Amino acid sequence: MQTAGGNKMRASVLRIPAAIVLLGAAGTAIAPRLTNHVSSAAVVNAPLVSVYSPFDGTIVTASEWASSVLEPGDTIAVVRDLRSESAHLRALRSEVARTSGEISGISSQRRRLEAVEEDLRARRTGWIAARIDWFDHRLDEADANIAAARAAVTQAEDVADRLNRLQGTGNVTQRDVSAAEADLAAARAGLDREIAVRRRLQVERDFLEAEDTVDLGSSTLDQINSRLDEIALRDADLYTRLLTLQTSRAALQTEISGLEVEKARNDTFAPKSSHGGIIWETSGQVGTNVGEGEQIAQVLDCSRRFLEVMIGASYIESITPGDSVSVQLKGDKARSEGTVFAVYGSGARPNRQMEAARPRIETPDGLRVIVGIGPVDLTDPDVGRSFCDVGRAAEVHFTMKSISALSNAFASLRKLAGFAPVMTAELEASNTDTAVN
Repeated sequence: MQTAGGNKMRASVLRIPAAIVLLGAAGTAIAPRLTNHVSSAAVVNAPLVSVYSPFDGTIVTASEWASSVLEPGDTIAVVRDLRSESAHLRALRSEVARTSGEISGISSQRRRLEAVEEDLRARRTGWIAARIDWFDHRLDEADANIAAARAAVTQAEDVADRLNRLQGTGNVTQRDVSAAEADLAAARAGLDREIAVRRRLQVERDFLEAEDTVDLGSSTLDQINSRLDEIALRDADLYTRLLTLQTSRAALQTEISGLEVEKARNDTFAPKSSHGGIIWETSGQVGTNVGEGEQIAQVLDCSRRFLEVMIGASYIESITPGDSVSVQLKGDKARSEGTVFAVYGSGARPNRQMEAARPRIETPDGLRVIVGIGPVDLTDPDVGRSFCDVGRAAEVHFTMKSISALSNAFASLRKLAGFAPVMTAELEASNTDTAVN
C-alpha cells in the first residue's frame, strides 16, 4: 500500500510541472484577450452638417466639388433671394421721387425769379444811369440859373445904391428908391430859389448814384423796387421750402440706404463653415433655383470624428464613458488613442441625423459604443480624398476593469487539460492512504 501510494504521489508530482507549463503557455497566448476586449466590428463615422435655404432663391455661388476641403470660415455656397423688394422700400423710393420732383420744380421757379430779378436790376440800373445823366444836365442848368440870379442881385444892388445916393441930392423920388429896394429883394429871393433847386437836384442825384430805394423823381423806380421786393420775398419762401424738401429727401435716402443694406444682408444667404470639414454633397450649379427649406449642400464635420463599435452585452459594466481605448484603422500600422463617449444597448434608436457612413453598424444583440477619435489634418491631400476615413473599418482594444475572467479561464483550462480533477483525486487518495497507514 505504501509503495502504490508513493508511486501515485510521484506521478502526481511529475504531472504538476507539466500542467503549470501548459497553463503558462495558454495564459501567455490568451492573456491579452483576458485583460482586454478587442472588437473588430467598428467603423469610422462623423456628423454631417446640412445647409438649407431659408427662402426661395437662386444659387449665385456654387459649392466646391465633393471631397473639397473647407477651412473654418470658408463660404459653402451663396443663395440670393428672388422675392421682390418690400412695399415699404418701394413707398420710400416713390416718396423720394416725388420730393425730388418738388425740389426740381422749386429750383426751376427760383431760376426764373432770378432771371426776372436780373432783368429788373438791369432796367433799374439803366434807368438810374439815365436819370443821373438827366440830373447832371439839370445841375448844370441850376448852376446857370444861380449865376443869372446872382447877376440880377448884383445889378439890383447897384441900382438900389445909386438911387439911395441920388435921393440925398433930391434927384429921385422915394417911390423910385422903394421900387429899387423891392427889385433887390426879389433878385435875392430868386437867387435863394435857384440855390434851393440846385440842392434838391443834387440830393436826388446822390440817391440815384447810391441806388437807394427812395424814389424822389419818378414812379418807375418805385415800381421796379416794389417788384424786386416781391421777388425777394417769394425767393425766400421758395428757399425755405427747398431746404425743407432737401432735408426730407436726405432723411428718406438715409432710411432707404439702411433698408437696402438690411435687405441685401437678408436677401443673400452665404453660410460659412464653422469647423474644418469636407464637402459631402455639392450644391447645384450657378443659376439653379432652390426652394425654401431645400437642402443646398452637406459638409462632413471632420473635427468630430467618432467610431461606432459593437461589443457583447456582458461588457456593459467594464466600459464606461471617459475610458481610453486603443484604435487601429484597418490597413494602418500605427495606433491612436480614443475616448469612450457613450455606451447604449442595441434596442436604442440611433441618431440617424448625424450619420455619415452607410450603412450604420447594426447591433441586433449587444452594445453600441461611441468612441471619439478626434480631428484630422485637413492639409493632407489624402484626407479629402478619403473623406476623413469615414466608413473605414477599425479594430478597438478595450481595457477590462476586472481580471476575474482570468481565474475562470484558468479553471476552464485545468478542466480541459484533465489535470486539476485528477490531481485533486489522487491527492485525496494519497492523504487517505497515509492516514490509514
